[in-house]
Amino acid sequence: TNNTPNDITVVYVIRPRGPGTTFCFGSDYNVTVTVRGRITPTASSNSPVCVDNSITLNSSATGGGGSYSYAWTGPSGYNSTDQNPTVTSSANIAIHSGSYTVTVTDANSCTATASTTVVVNPLPSLTLGPQPFACYSTSAQTANLSYSSPVASPNQYTIDYDATAEAAGFTDVAYTTLTSPIVLNIPAGAGSSTTSTTYNAILRVRNANTCISTSL
Repeated sequence: TNNTPNDITVVYVIRPRGPGTTFCFGSDYNVTVTVRGRITPTASSNSPVCVDNSITLNSSATGGGGSYSYAWTGPSGYNSTDQNPTVTSSANIAIHSGSYTVTVTDANSCTATASTTVVVNPLPSLTLGPQPFACYSTSAQTANLSYSSPVASPNQYTIDYDATAEAAGFTDVAYTTLTSPIVLNIPAGAGSSTTSTTYNAILRVRNANTCISTSL
C-alpha cells in the first residue's frame, strides 16, 4: 500500500531454482511494480442552507496522477460530474438534505472518495389572524395583529408598508423580536373620519437559522 502522494517503484528480483536438491540456480530477472500515489480528495458545501436556497458542493484533490475527474452522488438519486456543482434551488430542496459523496479519479484510473453532509432548514411561517382595525383618531394609537400555528420557530418579524401607508405616516419595522400579538403602530390622523381606509404591508418572519418566510 502506498500512502504517499507520489508513485513508488518496487523492484522484485526473481531467481529460479532447479528441481530436487541440486540447488542449481538460473539467471536472475527483475520485475518492476509501480504503486501509484495516493489521491487525497476533499468535499465541502455551503451547508446549512434554507429551503429555496441553492446548495453549492465543492471538491478538490491532491496527489495521485493528476488530471482529476469528479463524480458526485447524493440523496434522492442526485448525481453530477462537475467538480463544484450547484443543486438547483426549488421548493422541494429539503429532499436534498443528507450525505453527498464525491469520487475522484486520476489519470491513472485510481480513485478515492470524500463526503460532506448538507442540512436544509425549513422556512418559518405562521398563520395570521383577522385583519386588525382601529377607529379614526387624531392621536397615535396601536392595533393588535394575532397569529397562530408558528412553524420552524420564528422569533423575529419585519413589516414593509406600501407607498400609500408610508405617505400616511406608517413606518417600516426592521427585524425585531416576535411577540404575541404583534403590535402595530398607527400614526395620528391616519385614514379618514368619514370613510374606511385600508393600508397594506408585507410581513415576514425569520428564525434562529436566519431562514426567512415568504410574504405573509
